[in-house]
Amino acid sequence: MINDIELAKMSHAVNLRLSYFVTISYANILAESSIRYPVVEYLERRLSYTKLKLEYDHPVFKRKKCDLYVEKNIDRIVFEFKYVRDNTSSLFQDYFDDILRLHYLHAKGIQSLFVVCGDPMNFNNQFRSIKGRTLRLGSRKERPSGVFSQVLSFSTRKPNKRFSTNKYFKNYNDFCLHYDFRNSIEIHPTNITIQTRLISLIHGDSQQSIGIWEVI
Repeated sequence: MINDIELAKMSHAVNLRLSYFVTISYANILAESSIRYPVVEYLERRLSYTKLKLEYDHPVFKRKKCDLYVEKNIDRIVFEFKYVRDNTSSLFQDYFDDILRLHYLHAKGIQSLFVVCGDPMNFNNQFRSIKGRTLRLGSRKERPSGVFSQVLSFSTRKPNKRFSTNKYFKNYNDFCLHYDFRNSIEIHPTNITIQTRLISLIHGDSQQSIGIWEVI
């Protein structure tokens, strides 16, 4: 298991790497793959992880992949990555699916981590605070709003969010239609309660924003 302190340090390392790309005018190439490789380097060089697999077959669902699978001794960790774009607010289903997939892995004893990065303006407007487009970044009065703030906390003071799939019936139904279990006798329950926990959030004056959540 990777502890919160190391994950926070990793988030700073990723932030610096992505900010470097922005500085040298490579911002247009930033994507999910841009997050994976600095994470892999950090895990290999700082934490001495040697069993790391990109695009790993999902242990629970057929024909699905995990962005990054990590193994060390008895520890197993899975990362899912997202890079916020200017159309992210319309792609809630993709984020919802990742969170549910990670929840199923947590139930199998796998540490499940959700990493979201992006340009600070997109991160704020399209992800952290969709409805607050005119709010100044860093303002104490601004409050996260929109659908993402219902499933992910953006406050280190209150890092936990708990939600039921009953509240997101259409999203959950879509998930169930597209995710088939490897074990053919398993079926999707009618309702799932999921908890997410904010571990680290860098958002403000930096050239890139990043959040790391554990899905439970």
